[in-house]
Amino acid sequence: MARKKIIGVMYPGEDWNQKLPFTKQDQREAYEMMFDIARDEFDFDPVRFSRHWYKNGVFTKAWTFKNGEWMKLRKKIRPDIILDKTVLRYDLIENQIELSNKYMIINPWELDLIASDKLLTSTAFSEISPETYLVRNETDLKRVLPFISSKEVVIKPRLGFGGNGIQILTKGKAAKIKITELTIVQRFVDTSKGIPGLYKGIHDFRVIFAGNKPFLSYIRTAAPGTRLCNMSLGGGVIFVPISKIPKSVKPHFKHILKTFDSFPEKIFSVDFFFEKGQPYLVELNTKPMVYFPPGFEKETRQM
Repeated sequence: MARKKIIGVMYPGEDWNQKLPFTKQDQREAYEMMFDIARDEFDFDPVRFSRHWYKNGVFTKAWTFKNGEWMKLRKKIRPDIILDKTVLRYDLIENQIELSNKYMIINPWELDLIASDKLLTSTAFSEISPETYLVRNETDLKRVLPFISSKEVVIKPRLGFGGNGIQILTKGKAAKIKITELTIVQRFVDTSKGIPGLYKGIHDFRVIFAGNKPFLSYIRTAAPGTRLCNMSLGGGVIFVPISKIPKSVKPHFKHILKTFDSFPEKIFSVDFFFEKGQPYLVELNTKPMVYFPPGFEKETRQM
């Protein structure tokens, strides 16, 4: 009997000493669904391991979910495919390169770098991105503020995810903040007028691709009392059929996919803001979440 192919989900943390993996029940249940589908419908052997468990070309242990329960595997794991859910760090790129030389990884570290580094994203797609500047200190910040056309600016870490560290400030307030790391300053895109024909109000429009095909799209709405559209921060979600994706973003899809032609095996999302009907690329994400809130089991299954 042929060995089942192993698909391994790689994450950055360390939870071997826990009774169960994950800290959030809804996230754990989503992975249980994913593992059941991988095993029962696609004949994979799914496992989950930490980046820290990689040693001498193999992963030394892993979690798996089988017959309704999580189990610890105390053996060497050589996955056929790795779904990389770790957070990109420049000090770990050498490790990522080593892994990519041994295993098929989704997503490749080069694609992850373009998507995770907000300066590289805005440089690669400058014609569809809001004006973007890199600042290293307060002097840099005060120098670039006059070149930004909006009254407010967006300040965020060069490497970041999940809305962490994002600030929307007037130029006056921005000029007074401390810069302690490589930081991105962008023109504020006013999304308050919504997406023509789809939604009225502050938003973030996300489309998720597998390979070169979009398979899921949705509007993320702002968390109460904020202008940040992120589900992990309390924002909402409105799913949009692929057939209803605004025509104005489709030329941007072609541009992005052409740029990523070198990476045939990929899963990533594209986020747009609409200002006066015009879409702007604000973020690429190579780690889109695999679970959604209760009531969206169909979409979680698609993911």
